[in-house]
Amino acid sequence: MSRAAMKMACVGHTVALYNSSHISSFQASLSPLCRRPHISAFIHHNPSSVTMGFIDNRDPRVQYYGSWGHFTDSGSDLEEEIYNGTLSSTSEGDSSFKMSFDINDLDETPLSPDDGIAISVCGNVVNAEPDRNLTVLFSVDHLKPERVDLRDAVLGDCFFQSSVLDAPGSHSLTVHVLDPSSNHGILGFDYASVDPVPLPKSSSHRSKSAGAIVGIIIGAVAFLVVCAGALLAWRRKLRRKAYVVSRAKDLEHRMAVLSGKKAPVPPGPTLPAPALIDNKVDSLITD
Repeated sequence: MSRAAMKMACVGHTVALYNSSHISSFQASLSPLCRRPHISAFIHHNPSSVTMGFIDNRDPRVQYYGSWGHFTDSGSDLEEEIYNGTLSSTSEGDSSFKMSFDINDLDETPLSPDDGIAISVCGNVVNAEPDRNLTVLFSVDHLKPERVDLRDAVLGDCFFQSSVLDAPGSHSLTVHVLDPSSNHGILGFDYASVDPVPLPKSSSHRSKSAGAIVGIIIGAVAFLVVCAGALLAWRRKLRRKAYVVSRAKDLEHRMAVLSGKKAPVPPGPTLPAPALIDNKVDSLITD
């Protein structure tokens, strides 16, 4: 099997070999040409056949700020331990580099819907004194920066791995070396690896639970709206019926009054016949 088809992982004093097209139980973020027994590995289960991808320190996407030295090694024993034979390092304060990455950096796509991606930073760290660490700030996307105190690390070590990120979209990584100096040490950046990582079940479950809760709330609101509309229509119907009954009774009463169903007026007393007036002239009237 060729070296291009096989990647070697040095984990503690155990050597684990795995084919690039299949990972049986774990995957470690480390140099594909590592031969040393000491390494810091980030182990995770990877059920898919998609394998990690590598971004070299001289990739055009990597932008350096501050004071950095870039070395190319050829024709020596270190060439097999430095990815692509190049290494960038700094020993000056306030130096940093920034890079972008995405799902296309994986060796194979598409990625399983249950997987995300993570990025690891690999290289070496040289501490000037055993009791002084190198302080480095790692920032991924807009997440809270992670401050890490680094001890000595040999070539091929991966000294940082991000949390699981959503696969779609572009991501960014910023590495800011806070105190590289002769008193603290030197940071060497060899490459970054982009790894397929299963998404946390808890976050997936929370996402599904949140969707279910939203659906329940929408359904409950719709049900209450329907019930309120039905109640309003029923009350309007009752008021309309009461109004019709009231109008009918009022109309019946008016019709009864107009039809003469009231009591007759009693006749008044009979007037006496007028007395006859005697128009004869009294004969006894004297002349």
